[in-house]
Amino acid sequence: SSLRLLDVNLRKPYFNAQVIRDSIAVANGLKLNDEELPIVAEALAISDRPDEFASTMIRDHGIKFLMITRGAGGASMYRGDES
Repeated sequence: SSLRLLDVNLRKPYFNAQVIRDSIAVANGLKLNDEELPIVAEALAISDRPDEFASTMIRDHGIKFLMITRGAGGASMYRGDES
């Protein structure tokens, strides 16, 4: 199975909730930052708490790994049941 990485990289006015959902539907890896997290979570109607978001994406959306970046605050990577 090939890697299909989505780097969310939201830029107004070039996205909406449907574009986010459609893009995630064909991805199995996801990278987003802490500012994009609540926007993506809202589009999917799921929690924007990082651990809950990651668990839901892995469990319900076919994401194999997920990276949430926090600028100077570092990053978190989630894979399966590991973080």
